[in-house]
Amino acid sequence: MSCAADSIIAQPNTITGSIGIFAVLPNMQKLFNDKLGVTFDGVKTGKYADLGDISRPLSPDERLILQNSVNRGYDEFTKAVAEGRGKTQAYINSIGQGRVWTGEQALKIGLVDRLGNINDAITSAAKKAKIKTYNIVSYPEQKSFFNKVGSGLSAEVQTRMVKNELGENYRVYQQIKGITQMMRTPQARLPYDLVIK
Repeated sequence: MSCAADSIIAQPNTITGSIGIFAVLPNMQKLFNDKLGVTFDGVKTGKYADLGDISRPLSPDERLILQNSVNRGYDEFTKAVAEGRGKTQAYINSIGQGRVWTGEQALKIGLVDRLGNINDAITSAAKKAKIKTYNIVSYPEQKSFFNKVGSGLSAEVQTRMVKNELGENYRVYQQIKGITQMMRTPQARLPYDLVIK
C-alpha cells in the first residue's frame, strides 16, 4: 500500500516488503468423504464452472488457470512498486518473491526513504500538507488508571457473584465456558492446493 506514497518512513525493526502474491484453495475431499461420509454430485454449465470447489482437488487445467492469475497479480504488484519507488520492475522482482526485510535493510535496498517512528511520519505528513497546528487522537482511546482499576474490579465482582450463585457448579460452568472457547477455534488441519509466485 505504501509504494504510492511520497515518502516512506520505517522503524529499524519494521517488517517491510512481502512483495508477493499467492492463492490457497482448501481440498476437503478426504474430510468430507472419509471422515464425515459426505459425497457430492454436481451439475455445471461449463468446464470450469465449479473452479474452487473445496470438495475435490484442482485439475491440472485449473491449477494452470490459478497460477496464471497469480502471475498476473504478481506482475501488477511489482509494476506498482517499481513505479512508486522509481525502480525497474526487474529490480523489484529481485528483492520481491515474498521476501521480507527489516526497516534498516529496506532502507539500503530502496523500499523506504528513511528510518523513524510514527511521530516522525506524522511530522513529515503535516509538513507536506503545510499544517502547523494539529491534534493527534489515538484509537482506541486509552483508559485512565482509574477506569482500568474500575473495570478490573467490576470483572472481579461479577466473577464472585457467579461463584456465589452457582456454588459447587461453578467448576462445571468454567468447563463449559472453556469448551465453548475451544469450539470457536478451528481444530483441523486441512490439505490444500498452494500456488505461489
